[in-house]
Amino acid sequence: MRRKFLFLAAVVFFAGCAGKQILKPSDEANLLYLENNETLHEMKFDKLQNSLDDFNKFANIIGKAEIKAAGVNAEFSALGDLMQGSAADKMVLVKNLSTNHELILSNASDIEELVNAKNIKFYEISNGAIKSIVYSTKSMPVCEAFAGGKEVIKVKSVTNHPLKNGFFAVILNSDISNDQGFFLRETSYYFNLSSEDEEKIKAETLTQNFYKTFIESDLVNQGKILSNVLCFSKFQKAF
Repeated sequence: MRRKFLFLAAVVFFAGCAGKQILKPSDEANLLYLENNETLHEMKFDKLQNSLDDFNKFANIIGKAEIKAAGVNAEFSALGDLMQGSAADKMVLVKNLSTNHELILSNASDIEELVNAKNIKFYEISNGAIKSIVYSTKSMPVCEAFAGGKEVIKVKSVTNHPLKNGFFAVILNSDISNDQGFFLRETSYYFNLSSEDEEKIKAETLTQNFYKTFIESDLVNQGKILSNVLCFSKFQKAF
């Protein structure tokens, strides 16, 4: 892509738990988080007993993730295999939403499917924080549009930030295009915090430091994930 520009949308929404009840996961080992469709879920992990080398090699399968709707007496269902991320403390998971097929980044056929996918969902789990990003296009694959196509990529990211007592989530709806760069269309927040903590975070959202730390960094990360992870093989073939 050409030089990227960041545009800040003026539309900001806030949401939180009714009655200020701070929700907790059903088990302390699980993570409570806001999904990409803005519903509360729990995620639990089953990590494999791999060697240290396996955990240090990008895209190696290091465990499995399961999810269920929060506050519901239901069984967990499989989300997919967790892969080693770009750092030791990061796990990632990738799905083709058009086929609901899990994509393993060390599998050649899965990489080929990924390069041609029009609806990609990416999870990153690090230090108790869950980030999910959905990239969508209509007329051409996401990676083709990112590499130089004419179509705008629609992006929605939900980044959960755990705090001592609860968490808040930053929700961004944005566009990525080859000629215009990034355009932030809408920003919203979800709070699972006490009223006092929520008001503190709301006040911080108005500061430049918050924008750089939580908004601008997420926007830049949307592009980095495409170029360094999801569409990496597309760029390799181009050179």
